[in-house]
Amino acid sequence: GPRAETGGAGSIVIPPRLVLFEHEELSLKRAAGGLHVPVGRGEGVLTHAMLDALDADSPLVVGRQGRIKAPGLVGIFSCAGATLELLPKIDRARPPEEARRNLLELLVVGGALPEPSDDGALQHLSRLPLIEALLSMYAQTLERALVEGPHASYEPAEENLTRVKGRIHFPAQLRRNLAMPHRTVCRYRRFTTDNPLNRVFRYVTWLSRKISRLQETRRRLDALTVRLGDIELVVQSL
Repeated sequence: GPRAETGGAGSIVIPPRLVLFEHEELSLKRAAGGLHVPVGRGEGVLTHAMLDALDADSPLVVGRQGRIKAPGLVGIFSCAGATLELLPKIDRARPPEEARRNLLELLVVGGALPEPSDDGALQHLSRLPLIEALLSMYAQTLERALVEGPHASYEPAEENLTRVKGRIHFPAQLRRNLAMPHRTVCRYRRFTTDNPLNRVFRYVTWLSRKISRLQETRRRLDALTVRLGDIELVVQSL
């Protein structure tokens, strides 16, 4: 099966994760400091602080006696260190893997996700947490897009040069170079891979590497980071 990344002391760092079907109401058993996630429905313990945050800031309804009710939504929510995975409603007797595969197939047919590399790929991905399946497919998509290298385009640039290149930017020239007549502030268009599209790829790859816990996915994201090494990383505050 997939291997999780381990910490420096060898312990696996896995945040609490709860898997629910849309409109489902599930009872969780009490554990020290919170509620224990049932086997087959994620892992870990949802602390009281997490439960309060989920009740206030997520679509979940957290009731008394450990009962949690899911809304009519599908997707992934992260709140207070816990991850909530909401899957399409199917026969409750069937495992979450089947609902996860149905969702992935729907996204592929709708064009939101790429075609899997082979017939068994979706089956393998459906066994992973939904966030890990999506991160794996992102890495696969970007690998295909970068086969011939990052996309290059002409982007506006401004530099203080010792020779004229493009057009002189006179307002900046007067501000910056009044005492340095040998320098000229120029504006021109530079053919570069450091453009807005590739900065998005660079940031999403960096963020995906921080989120993923699977060694194989992290290895692929590391390789993609190397390929995007000339692109400036612009970190957005979330």
